[in-house]
This record gives sequence, structure tokens and C-alpha cells, in this order.
Amino acid sequence: MKKIPGGRGGELTPFEPGERRVGRPAGVPNKTTRVLKEAGILAAEIVGFPKFKRDKYGDIVPGSVQATGKDGLIGYLAFVALNEPRAYLGFLGACPFNRFGRTCGEYDSAK
Repeated sequence: MKKIPGGRGGELTPFEPGERRVGRPAGVPNKTTRVLKEAGILAAEIVGFPKFKRDKYGDIVPGSVQATGKDGLIGYLAFVALNEPRAYLGFLGACPFNRFGRTCGEYDSAK
């Protein structure tokens, strides 16, 4: 193996094609993303469809939003869909849908 003189008196070895030296091994999921996703879902379940007050223009009064936990995650997503449709549509764009338009963990309203 050919060695290349490196800085500070060391030697460097060149990378081989496909060689990985640092980082997660291939195929191992990112734990931070999973933990943040679970925390976000838990927070949304706690908030649910919140109680809030509106001013005479129909805007939500700052500081008036209170978590109720009503309807859990579905209630929170309904609140976001009603009050922040651009954010909600961005969320829907990131959700995985199968060819029938349903997600893997579809909510069954018949229960």
C-alpha cells in the first residue's frame, strides 16, 4: 500500500474505492432523527386540539393557546391543518403513501 507524507510528520494512506473510515456503518439508522420524531409525536399527543381565543380579525390571540389533549395526535394535526395549511401540506408531502392513498399506520375512525 502506497503511503503519502502527511502533515505533522505523519503518513496518510489513500482511500480504496468503496472504503469507509468514519461515521455510522452502512445501513444503521440515525438515532437522533428517530428520537426527535418520537418526541414530536408525543408532544402533539399531549397538546391535542388546543383551546384558544381569537381576536375580532379571526387571528389566534398570542398566549391564549392551552393544551387539552383532546383527540391526541389526530386533534393536533387537525388544528395545524385548520390554522397553518401551508405547514400541514408540507407535512403531508413528507408522509409516505402507498398507491391507494393510505399511509402504513392509517387511523381507523370506526373504532
